[in-house]
Amino acid sequence: MREAPGAFHSVRLVVRAWVDHDAMLAGFARFLENPGVTAFVERARAEPPRGVEEEERRVWLQLPDAVREELYEEGGLIETSGRHGGVRWGSGGSRSEVMAHQAGTAIAGIGPRTSSPAPLVLAVLLHPMACELLQPSDLLDMLTFEEVGRGTLLGRGTIEAVARWTDWRTIDPFSYENFPIAEEYRLVVDAERGILLRVSCRTDEVEFATTEVLDVAFDERFDDRIFAPEKDPAR
Repeated sequence: MREAPGAFHSVRLVVRAWVDHDAMLAGFARFLENPGVTAFVERARAEPPRGVEEEERRVWLQLPDAVREELYEEGGLIETSGRHGGVRWGSGGSRSEVMAHQAGTAIAGIGPRTSSPAPLVLAVLLHPMACELLQPSDLLDMLTFEEVGRGTLLGRGTIEAVARWTDWRTIDPFSYENFPIAEEYRLVVDAERGILLRVSCRTDEVEFATTEVLDVAFDERFDDRIFAPEKDPAR
């Protein structure tokens, strides 16, 4: 997982994420020694059940500084956002504003943790869902890993692993977009590129959240118009 993003110059990515909020909340009962979990559980129990939520994110990334992201939910496309020529743009409301805020805090050095320029570039450009998949090396010091097999996914050779927090009592339970606090994570890693193709979050053998890549292509040439806000990328 240390190879990305130097392993590619561009990437086209389709990612689907779903979470069963009720199952997640039930699993959190195992982690109440963590103050952040306790606070979240108290708030969540006072709110109506949320059930299952699903979203799809499509990404066109051209290093060093061009990106387009589209967010889809049940009703279809709800947001487009991106960056081109040093200018960030977005439509669709609050999530774009959050994305811009995350970019600003990362530049200021108080955003996503990073130890090299490469992950900082992705943290500035991308929503955390995609950033964590393409640049997962930030997780290496936070989790322990056990390789459990090899396989293929999307026609790509993969390494399958189980990951666990080194110290779940002190972490922020929502430090990472794709890693809400859980007993373990089943990971599928692209053996060639080092990116995450699938993250399954489990507690007591119950899978309550998954982020998975549905399509990925590296080092394609993109027309600059893909990154312009007034144009939709060709599909």
